Amino acid sequence: MILKELTLRDWRNYDSTTIALHPTLNVFLGPNGQGKTNLLESIFYLCYGKNFRGNKDRELVHWNRQFFRLEALFALDETSRTHHLEIYYDAVRRKAVKLNGVRYGRLRALPVRLAAVLFTPDDLGIIKGGPAERRRFIDRELEALFADYEQTRHSYERVLSQRGELLRDIRRRRAEREQLVPWNLQLVELGVRMIRRRLDLLAFLVPQARRVHAFLTGEKGSFNVTYQSSLGQVLHENDAVMKTHFLERLAEVETEEIARGQSLLGPHRDDLIFYENGIDLRTYGSQGQQRTAILSMKMAAIDAYEQHLGTKPLLLLDDVMSELDFDRQRAVMEIVIKKQIQTFITGTGLDFTFKNFGYDPVFHVQEGAIAEQK
Repeated sequence: MILKELTLRDWRNYDSTTIALHPTLNVFLGPNGQGKTNLLESIFYLCYGKNFRGNKDRELVHWNRQFFRLEALFALDETSRTHHLEIYYDAVRRKAVKLNGVRYGRLRALPVRLAAVLFTPDDLGIIKGGPAERRRFIDRELEALFADYEQTRHSYERVLSQRGELLRDIRRRRAEREQLVPWNLQLVELGVRMIRRRLDLLAFLVPQARRVHAFLTGEKGSFNVTYQSSLGQVLHENDAVMKTHFLERLAEVETEEIARGQSLLGPHRDDLIFYENGIDLRTYGSQGQQRTAILSMKMAAIDAYEQHLGTKPLLLLDDVMSELDFDRQRAVMEIVIKKQIQTFITGTGLDFTFKNFGYDPVFHVQEGAIAEQK
């Protein structure tokens, strides 16, 4: 996948700008607060129709303006047809998505679309934060890879909410326990579907990440990620066994769930545990170890995207390289060049020149203006 040209109009702190992009490496340098991250946000938005920092669409419009428009010229590889993608938003007409001049109801309906793997300093929260951060990490990747996973997750969350209301009604003696049966069946069906998808993705990602981790650190076989389920040790069973066990466990905790008014079992209670040399990185890992672990998983995701989408994703590295030592910076760049993946890097400065790799397209960002440094 190659992003050839990017146009921003009234996006964040950008008035109107168009830049031609290099097919492998694009480096954006400048002081903090000038718009470097905003630029990566625009690329991410063109991929997924949402902002990775959680802002609402109206918050992405340039101050005191009425709309924003993002445009991209992209190809699935360097020799294939160039596509024109446009996303327009205003508070009145809301969002409009067009591909090659044809309007679509939503981004996921496009026959071809952009995809990206993103790594930011905030991703340290995947390990340092609570279980919700780690669930969000794997669910984000699944939603990017599989069109139906987002709907499965939304359906599960709806059932979870309605079942919680019923549990509270039973506690208040406004409903009977028997009314839980159909909700239990839906919770189990959707929950096992989510868990299976998470396990399958981890089964692909972890061996790939282990190889990346060994390349970055020089330590082979020291990295691992395990899935910790609220259902206990049934994850290697088939789905039918897992569903039976899930229903049995729900019967065991039913009284406690009613007393607490919430569902205590399911993928909404699960967690990922990151290890290096058998040590839990959340509890005992240094910030450098945590960053390397997440970076390894992100780089491994590139292969998952290529396998499932049939094209390489874009790689977005926001202010990350400055946090790595020279050897790991160089290792990351060697992976990028070897994989021939189009990469976008932001930072206030870099410790080495990219001329060593045969590429040197560096852009300077200042107050929402982008200029290529010659």
